[in-house]
Amino acid sequence: QTLVDLRTNELQRSNEELTQLNTEKNNLIGIVAHDLKSPLKQIMGLLGIIRATSKPDEELSGYLTYMEKSASRLDSMIHKILDVEAIESKQLNLNMERVDVSEIVRAVGDRYELQAANKRIVIKRNISEKAFARIDKNYFDQVIENLVSNAIKFSPLEKSIFVNLSLNGAKVICEVRDE
Repeated sequence: QTLVDLRTNELQRSNEELTQLNTEKNNLIGIVAHDLKSPLKQIMGLLGIIRATSKPDEELSGYLTYMEKSASRLDSMIHKILDVEAIESKQLNLNMERVDVSEIVRAVGDRYELQAANKRIVIKRNISEKAFARIDKNYFDQVIENLVSNAIKFSPLEKSIFVNLSLNGAKVICEVRDE
């Protein structure tokens, strides 16, 4: 065999190994995501039962709402993980819609106030009202949440995090900055 033939055979074997590893990875992702869905559905069901069978005060009702929204976001993330076809084709399944981005950015800031306060970090917000954009709101929420969460996580005590949302003509500009 020539050197070219040997290289071709080697590349084919490597390609077959990579294809097998990719299949195993996809199977593992499917198993893990499925295993996460079961306890998550139980949590969501129990939250529904608590809400339906009790008369929570305002504070507890707020906590229940927060937990329901968090569980819903996690469920949405798991669905995206399970979309192996989208991962394989390198195309995200986006649900593009016109959304008031300011509401999402404000809600993310609200969700992280307690975590920031635990490190004596102040989240300073300058958020324009009625900032509409055509986005996938779940992905956008996830991106902003990751930025704010990382800013808190990697900031020293007693610093500030700045969350800004502004309009520049037809553009919506979102900025998360730490010290």
